[in-house]
Amino acid sequence: MSAVVETTINVSKTEENIGKLQGQVNQMRMEMRTGIRAIMSDAELLPDDEFWPLVAELNRWIEMRKNHAIAAEQFIHTLTYNHVRGLETDRTTAMRFVKTYNEKSHALYKPLYDVIKNCGDDGYGDILDSFPLFGQERYELALKGEIVGTQKEQDQGENYMVMKMENAMLDLYASSCRSEYDPESECEPF
Repeated sequence: MSAVVETTINVSKTEENIGKLQGQVNQMRMEMRTGIRAIMSDAELLPDDEFWPLVAELNRWIEMRKNHAIAAEQFIHTLTYNHVRGLETDRTTAMRFVKTYNEKSHALYKPLYDVIKNCGDDGYGDILDSFPLFGQERYELALKGEIVGTQKEQDQGENYMVMKMENAMLDLYASSCRSEYDPESECEPF
């Protein structure tokens, strides 16, 4: 067998193995996502007096980083390891924050359905996803179907806050699962 043919066969086998491994990785991520959502479903919502100060801190992070996605992911990691200035936080707090943020975003679906115009389903979801960032007062007005603010603020959508925070929780969950198999790891399982 020539070296070229042998190399071609080896490359083909390697590509096949990589494809199989990628399929396994995707399957594991789906299982982890299901696991973290099950854990989060049991978490209690944060009361407003704990939730809104965390939203204010998240807004500070967004302002500093000028990027919603990066700020959201870093904020959740920081909440998890109790490094948010002046606040006692941990993994449970992070999980409860993500769940509460998600619930508050979804609670606006009906109240704002006839109020927000000129956007499709995806754009509407993006607006709802960003509304808690406007703060408690404006959020509570939105629950009554009232919108205060500029169109520019509403158009800041596509920041994917819920998705980015859930992804951060997924990464933390994956780390904790790995630690169960690695006794040297400093990460503790959830």
